Amino acid sequence: MKKVLIIILIIVLIIFSYFIIHKINLGNYNYLSNHISFIEDNSICSGCYIVKKSKDISINNKYYKRIIDEQIKDVLKQEIDFDNTIFIYNPYGNNNKLIDIYFVTEKSVSVRYILEVDGVKTTKMLYENTTNKSLDLYNYKIDDLSYNKVNKVTIELLDRNNNVIDTNSREVNLINAK
Repeated sequence: MKKVLIIILIIVLIIFSYFIIHKINLGNYNYLSNHISFIEDNSICSGCYIVKKSKDISINNKYYKRIIDEQIKDVLKQEIDFDNTIFIYNPYGNNNKLIDIYFVTEKSVSVRYILEVDGVKTTKMLYENTTNKSLDLYNYKIDDLSYNKVNKVTIELLDRNNNVIDTNSREVNLINAK
């Protein structure tokens, strides 16, 4: 009987130790930064990035947003322009209808987008340039995508007279998005 109790105690200690070490790791910045990354996922859209993380990492972790911000900076180190706009799907894990877009252009522009889902189009202004200056980096959130649908997103650059001077379109497939 003593042997059985000792074996049970050892098993309980091993399990308890595992959970303690695991919980410590989940609160450790280095552990988290090594287990959260962006990967390109062309099944959502061409040139689209998604967050890859261990299932045990919570988006409510105190380091999560900071690590995501650092990962975004790493993705943006590549050469980007309007033709190679970066799309990041739901980077903070809290809105499955959101995509962040990033691009650079030397033109002084305003920016709007057209969202088309099931033949219905919605147009929204993202940025109205009133200064006639170019920004270093254009970053916008498109947060009204339709989940479980294919969304056609067309970004338009407008001159100061609101004439379209350039467009970039992508299909954002959220049918199997997580």
